Amino acid sequence: TPDISNLSSIAIVLGFPIIVFLLFEIVLQSWSQVALFMAIISDEVLSIKETYLRAWQKFASYFWVTLLVGLVVVTGYILFIVPGIILSVVLSMAGFVVLIDNVSGFKALARSRAYISGHGWQVFTRLAMLSLISIIVSLLGSYLSDNISPSLGLIFNLLLILVINPVFVIYTYLIYKHLKSGRGEVIEGSTVLYQIFAFLPIVFLALAVYFGWQVFSSKEFMNTLQKELKRNPPTNYTGSKLQTI
Repeated sequence: TPDISNLSSIAIVLGFPIIVFLLFEIVLQSWSQVALFMAIISDEVLSIKETYLRAWQKFASYFWVTLLVGLVVVTGYILFIVPGIILSVVLSMAGFVVLIDNVSGFKALARSRAYISGHGWQVFTRLAMLSLISIIVSLLGSYLSDNISPSLGLIFNLLLILVINPVFVIYTYLIYKHLKSGRGEVIEGSTVLYQIFAFLPIVFLALAVYFGWQVFSSKEFMNTLQKELKRNPPTNYTGSKLQTI
């Protein structure tokens, strides 16, 4: 049978380039998102180069706050979904807080909450409407691509990227400006709850990785896998059995 004693090492070696590629893709997409934000909030017309250069100066702070928001919201959804929806709305202005107010970290989350305090339902209905439009366009694009014409599906996906996403950002920016203009002195409040919520997913993930590693690296698992490979040898693309070593 195939030697799988070094299965874990092989998986790490093969998975490393994939991880690097995924990280590169995440950075590029986030950078482009910040560049879009900078182009919209700037009072002057910027070239593409200047837009991306300014975006890079804010990239680290924006990415960090986006990560924190994601962790906090994930914890909220784990707590029976409704807290996740509430936190998604409460923290929806954190990105603009970073780029415009120059406030980062957990303070950006607290300031977003301070802006939205008293206007949560109004913000929720407007953001929900935009999200619903994006979902409808995305589903329609998938349906057209699968059932009618891939070209039509591509057109709708481009529509989503080039039109709806910028409109979403512009509309959210206008909400942010309205909320900010209606506030006097902003009292940010405590960030302890956000810190706890951001920490919990990391703990859950670490525990899952640890116990998963213990299971997949155990001798019992390897022996069971070897027996299964003996019983059901892998097949090639023609469907015939591969010879075991």
